[in-house]
Amino acid sequence: MKSILKKLNVFFQTEILVLNLPSEFEKNFNKIKNVEIFESLVQLNKFSYGILFTKSIENLKNQLGTLLPKIEDDGELWVVFPTKTSGIQTDICTKYNWHLLRNNCFEIVDEKQINNNWKAKRFRKLEYTKWKELSKIA
Repeated sequence: MKSILKKLNVFFQTEILVLNLPSEFEKNFNKIKNVEIFESLVQLNKFSYGILFTKSIENLKNQLGTLLPKIEDDGELWVVFPTKTSGIQTDICTKYNWHLLRNNCFEIVDEKQINNNWKAKRFRKLEYTKWKELSKIA
């Protein structure tokens, strides 16, 4: 199985923001060379590539208030969350509508199954997605 780093294309970045990194992935991220990892929003004015690990909608909501204004225009945000079968308590499910991001003009552009316990969805601002072009047609 591919590592989380390959699945989320971390190796193509020079700087990444990683928030709430679970201990099970620390070893993966500690192996990264030539990529600067920031673990706090305080360290950055803006970022173009971020990974947010979250276990609850409430945590997601709390993080997004300070996170969204710091995403560069063409930036990407991966939200990584536990699966219902992971044994990790979560209120985020596959059918969650992601309104906290969509109401701020972010759209899902990719999804990955990280492992049996974690899934990820990649978000970008609407104007940088194919959805922008589709909305012009409608």
